[in-house]
Amino acid sequence: ALLLGIGYFWFVLFRPGATPSDGTPRLATSGVETTAMILALVVMLGAWAFKTERTALAFLPAEVHFLFPGPLTRRGLVGYKLFRSQIVILINALIWTFFLRRGGATLEWPLRLIATWSFFSNLSLHRLGAALVRTSLVEHGRVGVRKNLPVIAVGSVVIVALGLVFAQLLPEIRATGLENGRQVLRLLREAQSTRAAAVVLFLPRLVVAPMFSHSVRDWLFAIGPAVGVAVLQAVWVIRSDVAFEDAAVT
Repeated sequence: ALLLGIGYFWFVLFRPGATPSDGTPRLATSGVETTAMILALVVMLGAWAFKTERTALAFLPAEVHFLFPGPLTRRGLVGYKLFRSQIVILINALIWTFFLRRGGATLEWPLRLIATWSFFSNLSLHRLGAALVRTSLVEHGRVGVRKNLPVIAVGSVVIVALGLVFAQLLPEIRATGLENGRQVLRLLREAQSTRAAAVVLFLPRLVVAPMFSHSVRDWLFAIGPAVGVAVLQAVWVIRSDVAFEDAAVT
């Protein structure tokens, strides 16, 4: 969240946006969109790299007292947690939609609100899904591996692709160095054209795309895949069979 905030305030508030020939202000999204995709990727990878099992499904003491002894299944508890998280996500989406109007956005605020909501929802769901998979692997061992084999396979492909991207960037970084932010963005934009980067940034690109649409038509083409990813991740989270009660109580 801190990295996303710093990137936003630098590229949107302090860095001047581009102005098209007709005089209509437009956000200079080339660098901003690249930064947003990279930061979204960092957040998603961080959900797998850092131990978040005990915080991803944290319940309030009152919720533990009233809901856990009740006739609710694990999926019911997870669904309740997802519903509660939407309150926080909607508040954050409203705040960010208000700030994004300073960046010369071309879309109406309801479209930007939906795009921001889908962005935060996807990040939240991915973090929760990663925590459930990690917990399943710890608790069930080989059985957990078999249950989460498709997720592990996709993650392995992403890790291999990420290694190829770094292998391609390191020689140029050593040759030219990283003296300023523009040079970093140039290297990242050039790396996006490779097949390995296309695999690594596939999901972040879908998640970020609606926020950087410049027309209603572009937004309609972008919001469908973003919401579809959110729905798939919600199904993934709800269908996860993990005994998370002890960690949630703790």
